[in-house]
Amino acid sequence: MNPIAQKTAPVSLLQRLSFTLIMALLLTAFLWLASWQLNRAEFKQAILDSIASAPEIPLSQITAASPQFAITSGSGHYDAKRSFLLDNQVEGGIVGVHLYTPLQLPSGQWIMVNRGWLPMALDRQSLPAFTTPGGSVNISGRLKFPPRTGVRLNGSSDLVTTESWPQLVTYMELSELEDQLGRTLLPQLIELDENSTSGYGERQPRPLNFGPEKHKGYAITWFTFAIVTMVLYLIIIPMGRKPENNQ
Repeated sequence: MNPIAQKTAPVSLLQRLSFTLIMALLLTAFLWLASWQLNRAEFKQAILDSIASAPEIPLSQITAASPQFAITSGSGHYDAKRSFLLDNQVEGGIVGVHLYTPLQLPSGQWIMVNRGWLPMALDRQSLPAFTTPGGSVNISGRLKFPPRTGVRLNGSSDLVTTESWPQLVTYMELSELEDQLGRTLLPQLIELDENSTSGYGERQPRPLNFGPEKHKGYAITWFTFAIVTMVLYLIIIPMGRKPENNQ
C-alpha cells in the first residue's frame, strides 16, 4: 500500500469561514479608516479655503453674523479688571494658558479676545502675571469660534471662583462667561495677531494642527493595508484546500 502524501494541511469549512470573516472585517475597517481620513482632508482643505477667501471687516462693523476667519482691526476698550485664563495650553512643550479678555466694540457690543499664551508656574500655585491696558486700544486679528477645550464635570461650571480675577477655566462656554461678566458676548472671539501690542507670546496664526496632506498620507497607508489584506487572503485561502492523496 502506497503512503499518503499530504500536500497541505486539512482545513475545515468552519476555519475557512472564520478566516474569511476576519479578513473581511479587517478589509472593511481599513477602507473605512481610509475614507474617514479623506473626508478629514477635504474638511481641512475647506477651512484653508475659507481662510484664504475671508473678508476684512472693521472692528466697528462686527456682528453676530460676521463670518469665521474674517480679518478685523480697529479700536475698542478692554475690561481691564476681568479676564479668563484657559488652562492646559501647550506651547513648545511647556504648559500654560491662553489669556481671554472682554473687549467693548465701538458699537457697544462685547466680544472675547484671545490675547495669546502665558506660561504657568511649575507648582501651579500662582497664576501668570499680565497687564491689561485701559482706555482705547488698537487691535488686529481674526474672528474665530471659541475652542472646545477640557473636560466638563457633571455639567457644572469649571470656574475656579466667582469672587476674584482673573479666573482659571478649563472649558470655554460663552454662556457661563456671560454669567460671570453680567453681559452678553458676541458668539465669535478675536485672536490677536503679532501686530497687536496688548497680546502675549508669538501669536502666530495656526488654524489647523496639521494640514490635509497629512490626512491624505494616512489614507494611503490604510488603503495599502487593505490591499495587503486582500493579497494575503488570496494567497492563504488556496493553501487551505483539502489534501490530495497520491496512491
